[in-house]
Amino acid sequence: RMQTPLKNTLMDFYGYSGDIAMMMRLFEAAADDDEVDNTSLNICMKQFIEHGQSETALRMFDAHAALRDETSFMYALKACAQQQRARAESIIGMIGEDMKSCVLSSALIDFYGRCGEIENAMAVYRSSLDGDDDDSRNSVVLNAMMTV
Repeated sequence: RMQTPLKNTLMDFYGYSGDIAMMMRLFEAAADDDEVDNTSLNICMKQFIEHGQSETALRMFDAHAALRDETSFMYALKACAQQQRARAESIIGMIGEDMKSCVLSSALIDFYGRCGEIENAMAVYRSSLDGDDDDSRNSVVLNAMMTV
């Protein structure tokens, strides 16, 4: 019986190598043993996106709501940006105030930029700076805005 961190590392390895079927076998085996965590979900979503399977990444996002964290939302937005789908609005609506972070702000800016919605990207950028004196956070969000 493998420990969850080792399974996650192997899932990432197989996904990175292009063996998505083996990655999913490990995920499903871990799920059967109740040993999946948000890292497991995020690894699978990332690898599906990297291999052009955005729809599959979104299906995993939907199927494993209890495992979502802000990284999962970031990958969901990346999947939507690849497809330029309106579905992102429902995902954006799920992001709670407690989940506002430079990771999600950057993902939102990237999403809006890829979809040609520069005004929305600017609005996220401006709101992410409100009352925040954290220079490292501001530079991450600024870098995202500069790529738009």
